[in-house]
Amino acid sequence: MFTVALSGFQNGGRYAHGNLEATPLVEDGIMYVPDGWGSVYAIDVTAGRKGVIKWKMDPGTDRAWTGDVACCGINNRGVALWKDKVISIALDGRMFAINKQTGEVAWERKIADPAIGETLTIAPLIIRDLARWPRTPLELCFLPPGNPILWTTSVCLHCSRCDRSESSRGAGTPSDERLKILSNASLTASKHLRPIRTC
Repeated sequence: MFTVALSGFQNGGRYAHGNLEATPLVEDGIMYVPDGWGSVYAIDVTAGRKGVIKWKMDPGTDRAWTGDVACCGINNRGVALWKDKVISIALDGRMFAINKQTGEVAWERKIADPAIGETLTIAPLIIRDLARWPRTPLELCFLPPGNPILWTTSVCLHCSRCDRSESSRGAGTPSDERLKILSNASLTASKHLRPIRTC
């Protein structure tokens, strides 16, 4: 057993500290995990007795501003792995494709807007060559029960430009039926995805 010291506890806006809530992913002896502010760490755990940080990608999130917008704390719940990239998000609405070997950002894309109350905290779901996220207004904290509003974004991982954004309002609406927003762990989503223009 060993520990590795990470950052990400810095305060921001109305919050006294960031949080560590992500589930780490391990591939070929490298552990990938983000902190609450969206910095991603690649930690070499091949030795089995200690972990060594191979690289860290800091997205440079504006902590004072984003911290005031986030409703429920400074959180990031994980990354996804796709081919030679780590796919991650930051609380301020940006997504990143990061080179697994070097930690360099291959490209980034704005997919949510904190200026209108949207934040990104949920780990991406990769389906084929698409990354999908819910981006939630105020993380649904202030919406009445039985009337959820959830936007989903799909981004093509080949080029970062081809996308689809749709919304779902309440249960049983046509929008819900189209999107099949999968709020449980099964996420058998791929058969429900309509084709989108790709690169």
